Amino acid sequence: MSASDKKRAARSIGASRRRIRYRSTTPDRTLLAALPGAASVDISGDRVDIATADSDATARALLRSDLDVHDLEITGPDLEAAFLALTGGDRAATTQETH
Repeated sequence: MSASDKKRAARSIGASRRRIRYRSTTPDRTLLAALPGAASVDISGDRVDIATADSDATARALLRSDLDVHDLEITGPDLEAAFLALTGGDRAATTQETH
């Protein structure tokens, strides 16, 4: 991986790998997918997970919405995701090598 590729990967880690997680009794997938920066939405029971390119804009819009939002948490990528983005690695291949 070239130096410019590593820089691009490092920028993408912070930009596209942020997650907003919260609990809601009334999640609305259509409204959530339309939030600014939202890349994907996963709803499992009362848990909602939004992958976003702009966690600040997404969180502001979410909190201004009429949705029921509890236990809001914003996280960045874990170390494994950062390593794989920087090395161009494959999570499946890395897992197989360690087992």
